[in-house]
Amino acid sequence: MKLSEIRPFTDPRERGRGPIWGICLYLIVFIAVYTIGLELQKRNFLPGLLFTELVFIAGPSYFVMKRCGIDIKPFFSLQDVNLRILTKTFNLSLLGVVGILLIASINNYFFDLAPVRLDVEHPALFLLISCTVIPFCEELMFRGGIQSLFMGFGLKRAIVYTALLFAVFHGDVVRFQTAFIIGAVCGYLVGETKSLFPAIQAHGLINLSMLLIWKGVQ
Repeated sequence: MKLSEIRPFTDPRERGRGPIWGICLYLIVFIAVYTIGLELQKRNFLPGLLFTELVFIAGPSYFVMKRCGIDIKPFFSLQDVNLRILTKTFNLSLLGVVGILLIASINNYFFDLAPVRLDVEHPALFLLISCTVIPFCEELMFRGGIQSLFMGFGLKRAIVYTALLFAVFHGDVVRFQTAFIIGAVCGYLVGETKSLFPAIQAHGLINLSMLLIWKGVQ
């Protein structure tokens, strides 16, 4: 089977190159984000953040998925998204928030961490970007691209491996645990529905909840 015959949620074990493409995508984006992307955000945070998400995360993800023959259209289908799925998405999002708060409380108790601050010039716009653009771009990359390319390991391992990379991507030990929870929740939802919409919704809801909670305790 050729690499160009990759489709989402099929077993790429015969190809063997799926995970390699997934790691290549990850490394390309990671290097771009943590070099040029961070510099752009230091100069002008919100425009730099938007540019980073759209150009350095979504852009390479779309290119690699097309190059590997992954059909992107099914990821944006609502065929399997119904009230049951939306309810499960909401419930899993709440569980994710509870898990993140529990981990944050434990970390703060043992390590006396500094509180997360949201000192940005336009907090409402930052909140909107964090709940829409960021979930869309990151879910396209991680659950659309990398998780699909890891499917040769089986669905459960693909979810876990992708969630681990997602956690490492966020750059520090404290955020590793919370990002892993978000990644696992979103990976499960995409694996069940074959659509990115529930994962984007869950990612956005968790981001919204955590940002409002952190803002409220400042």
